Amino acid sequence: MWVRKRGMKRDVVQVRGGPMGLYRKAVEDGICRADPAQEEALWKLQELYQKVSDNKTGPKHSGLTVVDTVSTTTNTKTTWWKNVMDSLQDTEKKKKYPQVKGVYLYGGVGTGKTMVMDLFLDALPIPVRAKRTHFHDFMLNIHKRLRDKPNVADPVAAVAHDVAQEVAVLCLDEFMVADVADAMILNRLFTCLWEDGLVLVATSNRAPDQLYEGGLQRDLFLPFIASLKRRCEVHEIRSRTDYRRMVQNQGGVYFHGPGASEALRERFEDLVGGTPCIPVVVPVTESRELAVESASGETAFLTFAELCDRPLAAADYIALCDRFSTIAIDDVPIFTAASKSTAYRFIQFIDVVYENRIRLLLSAEGDPEELFCHILTPDQFKVQKADADREVFVDANIGFTKDRTISRLLEIQSHEYLLSFAERHARELLQYLGRKAVA
Repeated sequence: MWVRKRGMKRDVVQVRGGPMGLYRKAVEDGICRADPAQEEALWKLQELYQKVSDNKTGPKHSGLTVVDTVSTTTNTKTTWWKNVMDSLQDTEKKKKYPQVKGVYLYGGVGTGKTMVMDLFLDALPIPVRAKRTHFHDFMLNIHKRLRDKPNVADPVAAVAHDVAQEVAVLCLDEFMVADVADAMILNRLFTCLWEDGLVLVATSNRAPDQLYEGGLQRDLFLPFIASLKRRCEVHEIRSRTDYRRMVQNQGGVYFHGPGASEALRERFEDLVGGTPCIPVVVPVTESRELAVESASGETAFLTFAELCDRPLAAADYIALCDRFSTIAIDDVPIFTAASKSTAYRFIQFIDVVYENRIRLLLSAEGDPEELFCHILTPDQFKVQKADADREVFVDANIGFTKDRTISRLLEIQSHEYLLSFAERHARELLQYLGRKAVA
């Protein structure tokens, strides 16, 4: 049922453009079902869409910006660290132009956060400089830009200014702060971005106050949370439906139980069609490479130990997914306290795979939920600590993100995900995917 919302001048029925218009059309066409929780989020984005679309002239500078006042050499009394600490004490400089508040969407897995953000992005008029990226990818790009400015007094402000010149509306998917290096620069970075007029739209599994919970020196991160809540409309999507679970379809991509490794190897050999597999070296950075022992064309086979027992990071997984469109991973274990670091790397890997719509084949010790059954958040541990038979360990970050990973492991098995893989990497498969669940 389409209802009128407070603060809007038109009923949903009358909306023709914007993300709400696209959503309504998708519902009418049977592409998705109407969900009241998603509609509430879309109204927030519809309002933002209207403000951004109506802003024809863009931000107007009224004098020097923070970057204009920073020397481009290190011969200055103003040091980078002083700027960082100043921003922690006073998180928001005097506003230089009218601000449009962004939107921060958070909620459980499979509730449609990414979908509604993508509808907003698709609806924006062409002249609006908008970019959508995963939070991990965004921060990797920021750190790379910082390395390219070794002689700048305030490199974070300079990088922020560069980004704001390229992008007016930044859509960040899966906003999740786990790295202390990210946490320490986010406040300075976004203070400068917001001063330059950037509008942020973000999705996350966590409310702002839960970001970087339990992290090192979190007290220095708290000013960013305060700024985020001032600069964005914070909205929780409370859908009771996990849409990824609804489309789950065991299609020969996730194997567990007896014979799982053999089934994975057989599936992999079917995909490579008898082509010999050879070792491949994947460039990660100018000074780093990643060795893959068995690959054929755009298809790679790795053991879990090769993927997660080594000290790899998001940059390695991004390089891997840039090189291969199909990746098979053998022997994923059920995670315990002894495998905490490998669990975190696996979660990072699945995020990169999902974002890049890579076809993933897995053999595992258990189903997706069983892989993470020993990992609890502090709140879950309080409830379940009486169960002495369970070998559990408590980790706030992994405990929160495991639900997203489980959901994505389920969705990766679906026909819909395979279609998105084919559209991006193997369009020749589309003609065979009309009603089939597997390639």
